[in-house]
Amino acid sequence: MQTDMIIAGVGGQGILTISAIIGEAVLQTDLRIKQSEVHGMAQRGGAVVSHLRINQYPPSTGLVPRHQADLLLGLEPLETIRHLDWLKPTGQIISSIDPIKNIPGYPELELLLNKLRLNKNSLLLKASELAAELNFKRGTNTLLLGAATYHLPLKATAVKNSLIKKFASQKDSILEKNLALFERGLQLAKQNADL
Repeated sequence: MQTDMIIAGVGGQGILTISAIIGEAVLQTDLRIKQSEVHGMAQRGGAVVSHLRINQYPPSTGLVPRHQADLLLGLEPLETIRHLDWLKPTGQIISSIDPIKNIPGYPELELLLNKLRLNKNSLLLKASELAAELNFKRGTNTLLLGAATYHLPLKATAVKNSLIKKFASQKDSILEKNLALFERGLQLAKQNADL
């Protein structure tokens, strides 16, 4: 069964890192993946979106068709909203509610959140606050990766092993904080699914 995923955010948030970690995890299984990415402005703060298609057989294309994504992972609320058209009606939204106001006239946050809340399958996280609780504000993307992993056709240990491989060259404390945030995100997604 194919799982289609969109990861949306802005440059510098780790969208491509998350894609690479998931891709590495898929390689540890008998599944196949096609990944494609679109960069907006070629600078920090420009829009970035990654399409991932995971299947038992090689997917025919790397781009997820509109209204077909099973999962929309948004690292920034406005970018999450901009990609709602890719989500299927039964699809899951996982989004940070921390805005990156990189454009003039950025919409009021509460308006964005109200739109995201219309989808009953939404998990909206104050990712920066949760990451700060573990003294690692830079790890918001790892927290969101953990939450997304719950909805992927992969074992959490495969994604965790890929995460370990990615951060193996970092200080032990950075790896430990990333692992703790990953587990926290996974736990939050499980709790949300049980509601």
